[in-house]
Amino acid sequence: MVTGNDFEEVRRELEMPTTHAEMHGYLLRNFDNASAITILEDVTVSELRDRDDLFFDIMDFDERTMILTVELPCGISDWHAVVVHKSELYDPGDVWHSLEELENVFCTWGFNIRD
Repeated sequence: MVTGNDFEEVRRELEMPTTHAEMHGYLLRNFDNASAITILEDVTVSELRDRDDLFFDIMDFDERTMILTVELPCGISDWHAVVVHKSELYDPGDVWHSLEELENVFCTWGFNIRD
């Protein structure tokens, strides 16, 4: 998919759900240009747009490719991973359908994948 690996390929290598550490390890093994976005306080996705200090490089938010762990609206678990690629949202769980829906949702962790 965004990283060149489709979800089935990722699922063969990682158990789902997976931990941040397992996801980080997968990215380090498979991509030279992946870095963690270390979020140490409550930050919404809209606030993340303005937080260049959390990213390894300076780049427009809408040009980034990221895997973000975001708060779920209800129930099954507290957090959920989504992919944002150049302002397009990909949600394997089909919970969120657009990046605009995530504007006021808290983000706890992420990975930035550079081309």
